[in-house]
Amino acid sequence: LLGHFVPDFVLIDANQLTREMSAELASGEALGSLTQISQIASERDVEVIVIDTSTLGARGRDGILPRAPVFQAFFAELRRAGLGTVDPTPMLVSAHLEVSPWGNIPHRENQHHGSPQAIDATAQHIAALLAPMLAQHFDEFGQRTRRAPKALDSRGRRDLQHALASRPSEPRETPLLIPNRAAHVMLRERTLDVLVDVGRVDELGLDLPSSSRGVASVIHTYVVNDVRGRMADELRVRFVRFKSYDEYGLGTLDEAEVLFEVELDTETIEKYLSRRTDSE
Repeated sequence: LLGHFVPDFVLIDANQLTREMSAELASGEALGSLTQISQIASERDVEVIVIDTSTLGARGRDGILPRAPVFQAFFAELRRAGLGTVDPTPMLVSAHLEVSPWGNIPHRENQHHGSPQAIDATAQHIAALLAPMLAQHFDEFGQRTRRAPKALDSRGRRDLQHALASRPSEPRETPLLIPNRAAHVMLRERTLDVLVDVGRVDELGLDLPSSSRGVASVIHTYVVNDVRGRMADELRVRFVRFKSYDEYGLGTLDEAEVLFEVELDTETIEKYLSRRTDSE
C-alpha cells in the first residue's frame, strides 16, 4: 500500500497449511495485523477482503477438510470487526456432486498444492463471490467522484483539471489516448504519478515519443479525460524503459532507465502546453 502502486482491493488468503498460521491466529497477532492493514487501506480508499481457504487442502491431502476451531473464531472476529470475508467452501461442496474438484489421491510427503481442476474451480467460485463486492465498491467510488468538484481545495489550490478548463487554445490535433497497458498510474495524496512504459509503447506501435509531445498525450489521457485529474494538483510524468517485470507484469523501477521526466503543477501545466502549442 505504501509502494509504487495503490490498488483498489487487497485480497488476503487465510489457510491452515502451516502451524505458524494457527499460532498467529491463536495469539491474536493475525487479527491485529489485519486490523492495522485495514486502517491503512481505508485511508487510501482501498478495500481489504480475506478469502477463507482454511478448508481446502492440507499437507499430504487434497480435499475439503473440517475448519479448525481457531479459524472459526478468527473469521467470527473478522466479521465483528467489519472486514470483508469470502468463503468458497459451500459452493465447492455442491460442485463435488458433479466434478469433485478437491477429491484427488493423497500427495507425496510434504506436498500440499491443489490439482489444476481444484484450483480452477476454486478460482471460479471466489470470483463469483467477489463480483458483487467489487461492483458495490466501484459504484460507491463512482458516485463520490461524480459529485461536482470544488474549484479550490481546503488550502485554496486548484486541481489539474480545473487549471486546464479555461485554457483558451487547443492543440492542432487531438493527442493520443494512452492504453492502460502502456502506462502505470498512481495517485499519491494530491500527486498524479504516471510512468509510461516505452517498451510497451513500442510493442503496441504507438506514435508516442518520449518528449513534450508524449507528455501532452499523458495530460490528455490522465488529466483531461480521467477523474484523477480532479483529485490532484501536481503531475509527475516519466518515460521509462524497464529491463525487467515482476510476476504481475509490472515494471521494476530498480533496474529501469528514465528517458524523459517532467514535473508540473496547476501553475505550470497550462504554460507547458501553451509553449508546446506555440512551437508546433
